[in-house]
Amino acid sequence: MTASYTVLTAGDCVPPHIFYKGVRNVELQHLKDFPTDGKSGCWKFDVTDNGYVNREAYANILKDFDDFLTTNNI
Repeated sequence: MTASYTVLTAGDCVPPHIFYKGVRNVELQHLKDFPTDGKSGCWKFDVTDNGYVNREAYANILKDFDDFLTTNNI
């Protein structure tokens, strides 16, 4: 399992992205009611072949970061 957790110097947090080893994203189904009202916002879950960040996973992390910056006008 790998987690991507980005915190800006201003204290804002990009929603965490968790990567599990597998082929099906069962965590998304089981954790769909995970609280989203905290400082870290809505957690994202994804799967990779070995649980590590690969090229596609890193692209997802960068997309999350870009979405966060766009949403917060940074």
